Amino acid sequence: MSGLVEGTGRSDGTAPRDTGFYRPVLDAAWEAFGEDRVVYGSNWPVSARFASLATVQGIVAEYVAGRGAEATARFFHHNARQVYGLRRLPSWPRSARV
Repeated sequence: MSGLVEGTGRSDGTAPRDTGFYRPVLDAAWEAFGEDRVVYGSNWPVSARFASLATVQGIVAEYVAGRGAEATARFFHHNARQVYGLRRLPSWPRSARV
């Protein structure tokens, strides 16, 4: 899910910050793709013309938090690993950490 604030057409940085404003679009995307297929995307730096990155992240974080901890983990992490074929990296030895 990305491109939310761009859809407002407010390219002066004044896109709404209220999650409720975007809820119809977020609900439609969530229902269309389901919990196992939605993935976070900020569309930054394009989105910066419409709202700050913190605003964009806050909108989707608040929305997904309402779907529960498991859905949040899938949205921000697990689904992207699956979609992009990412594997978990081994832990670095303590002596190698900076």
